[in-house]
Formats: sequence, C-alpha cells, structure tokens
Amino acid sequence: MTVAQSHPATVSQLPMKRRLLLAVFLAFTTGKTIAASSGTADMHAGRIPETRRQPSDIKGVDWIASYESGPLRIVYQAETGCGAPLDDPYVIEHGADKGLVFLKDQHDRRVNQYSVPGTRIRAIVHVKYEMTVLDRADLVFTDLPGQNLVLVHTTIENAGIFTSSDIYPLAYRHGKVIDSHHLIDNPSLAKMVTMGASLYRDVVRPAH
Repeated sequence: MTVAQSHPATVSQLPMKRRLLLAVFLAFTTGKTIAASSGTADMHAGRIPETRRQPSDIKGVDWIASYESGPLRIVYQAETGCGAPLDDPYVIEHGADKGLVFLKDQHDRRVNQYSVPGTRIRAIVHVKYEMTVLDRADLVFTDLPGQNLVLVHTTIENAGIFTSSDIYPLAYRHGKVIDSHHLIDNPSLAKMVTMGASLYRDVVRPAH
C-alpha cells in the first residue's frame, strides 16, 4: 500500500477567505511588534515628559507644571484683567486704575503692563493649581544678561473682579533659582517655583 505524503499548503493554495484572515493577522502582529519596538526606543532615549503633576498644599488639588519651549513668536505679557470700567469708583478705590502689575523689587510699584520679547525667551514653565480659581506661576527663562529668570505670579482678587500679576526678577545659575533680594515670602509660591525649576532642569539637561 502506498501512503500518500502530505505537504504543507502554501499561501497561494489556501482558500481566499483563509488568505484574508492570515493577512489581517500578520498585519496586526507586525504592527504590535513595531509599536513595542518604538516604545522601547523611547524609554531608552530617556525622554522627559514636558508636563508634570504633584500634590499641592491644598488637599485634593494637584499642581500642574508644563514646559513651553522658546523662543516665542509673540511677546510674553503678564496677565491682567479688570471686570469693571477703569473709572468705576470701586476700581479707583483699589488703585486698579493705576495698573494691575506689581513690581516686587520696587516696593510693589504698579504699572499697566509687563512684557518680555519672545525672541529673548529660552523657555517658560507654567505651574498652576488644578482648579478653576486662577493661581499660576510662570517661570520665564531668558537670555537677558543679569536677569535670566523672571517669575510672574498671576492671581485673581476681590471675588474675581481683578486679575493681577506680581513680577519677581530672579536669576538661574548652576541649576538653582537665586532670589538674592529675598522677594518671595509666600511658601506656596516658593514650592511652585521649586517644582517649575525642577521640570526646566530635567528637560534642558538631556539636551546639552
């Protein structure tokens, strides 16, 4: 008796339906392999996420820090706002008609606006509370000699009628924020600055 030898069927000999299923399976598994390889490459590249969160000093609320690379195409301006006309008696009583930007190194002198040319900005790290109430610290890193870091602390006041910004001229040297005039006396703000400087340091260091 002659026993017929069986041979594996080639792809071309398979029925059309089975060939389609095989093609889908191969595409799926190949895609997964490529994605896995890409993910591994990203991990080995040591990429630093450009956003970060950590618990704030308010229970149940996080601080969110985000990194914005410079130079910017537009001028950076400290945020201000007023929910009433500047000639309103309430506005005048609170001095908001004279400006809602406070220069902390000049005894809180009021000015109408504060800006930094976008072309001089290396990066901005925004640190804010994850809540609807505005409380944000912008660490503006620049290439300006003698003042390569400006802190802009923006908050709302008087039940949201005023949005004001405090300006702190600082410095950044050897990976540390220098507050030589001891302008920052708000513990919460100091922690926000520490968080922002940490993110900046981690993003910039691998690039050098």
